[in-house]
Amino acid sequence: MAGTPSCEPSSTSVLLTDGYAAYLRYAEKIGITHAQCWSQSRRSFFEALDAEPEGATSALEQIKAMYALEENIATKNLGPSQAHPAPDVFKALGRVFL
Repeated sequence: MAGTPSCEPSSTSVLLTDGYAAYLRYAEKIGITHAQCWSQSRRSFFEALDAEPEGATSALEQIKAMYALEENIATKNLGPSQAHPAPDVFKALGRVFL
């Protein structure tokens, strides 16, 4: 059928899942990016507060900022051309994740 999107994975495909480890292995096997949902990631950082309070707190603050950004986008009913992510939030999260 013309115009029907393909379900075949490509190099730009992203598999968004919960924290189940098998999904990461599957994504690696077929050559796509695995992304974990923010609520699952947030839970992991919350659990890490005792072991790594500074890094976990920083990550939780950045996730909170992203949630606020997402709420702002939804509240203002912004479209894709108007809703650009805050790059500094993503850069800070990258430092925390490394």
